Amino acid sequence: MEFMRKNLTKQISSVRDLLKNNQSGKVMLGWDGYLDIVWTLISERKSIDEYDIMTTMTELADKINSVAGSASSLEMKKKYQRGGGFTTNVGRTLKVLNVKTNIFGLFGEKGVKETFDELRSENTQLYSGGEPCYSNIFEFHDGKFMFSVVENMLETNWEKLSNRYGEDKLVKNIQQSDIIGQGYWSNILAFDDIMKKVAQIAADSEGAKKKVFLDFGNVKKRAPQKLLDSFAVFKEVADQVDIIVSLNRPELIATAEAVGINITNNEQIIEKLVEVREKMHVNDLVVHTPEFASIANENGTVSMRQVKCVSPAITTGAGDNFNAGLVYAKLLTDQPELILLIANATTSHYVTNGYPPNIEELYEYLEVFEKVPQTI
Repeated sequence: MEFMRKNLTKQISSVRDLLKNNQSGKVMLGWDGYLDIVWTLISERKSIDEYDIMTTMTELADKINSVAGSASSLEMKKKYQRGGGFTTNVGRTLKVLNVKTNIFGLFGEKGVKETFDELRSENTQLYSGGEPCYSNIFEFHDGKFMFSVVENMLETNWEKLSNRYGEDKLVKNIQQSDIIGQGYWSNILAFDDIMKKVAQIAADSEGAKKKVFLDFGNVKKRAPQKLLDSFAVFKEVADQVDIIVSLNRPELIATAEAVGINITNNEQIIEKLVEVREKMHVNDLVVHTPEFASIANENGTVSMRQVKCVSPAITTGAGDNFNAGLVYAKLLTDQPELILLIANATTSHYVTNGYPPNIEELYEYLEVFEKVPQTI
């Protein structure tokens, strides 16, 4: 399978020119907020200081299968605790990239909890609408499991958002932002009504057409018909806003299934991405995987290989960092090749080093893509 290779050196140079100029815009993010507790699992304890950890999800699955019908236990070792979720993870990276960002999320009932103070900066403002959700996250080299408590998000609707933050403040921020990011669709049962309201307010603003960026989250936890209902809303508001949807591989496959398209492998993802996009009624449909990322728009599909990380420093937040890079890139350019470079480099740097890149680090990190074979 061939990926983007032609003029890659030139495209890296073009991205570096964009980073030098850094003529980005303004972003608004909503509506979640999480406290993430991240764990590793101990497979064998040898002494107080010496132990082996489970490195793969398959290893955990084998352990569970081997004790099914009986009982067992596993030792957990805490890695760290910090703020997480769409608004926090995307906002953290946009802050490092020096993007003007206003974040509306669940950061504390009586003001912003100390955990989320790291998001604050001269260019980043936080507005809290309630207590955060929380997740216990188990990290492996090949992925992660997240066990989340999301009650605080389930009843989110426009009326509650207006009561939390003030409708005037929401309207002002929507109309003054270039991109409005929303996550997660799967946990907001009134998402469609919120989407209609955001689109209506955005359309009433002056200037260029607003972009709405969407992270669906775990689409399989809701019925396929709910996806189809949302796609009908996307069609309804298409004249008001441009819609960008970013999905990981399982989310893309489940979404394609909901619209009657069967996808079983990477080749089919790339071949059928345009068709899925048309069924969803969105402007840009993006899929990101550990091996590659693709963008489908009205002109077709562009795909690019990702840098392989053998020993990741961190995996929790990898998708959010890709999305942060994507949002940042969309502020700088509409060229899909350059957008993929920025998004892939942002998440690759994050997974490899354990933290998101600033503009200077992103500029330098792009050189690793010169060595990435553009085939799988």
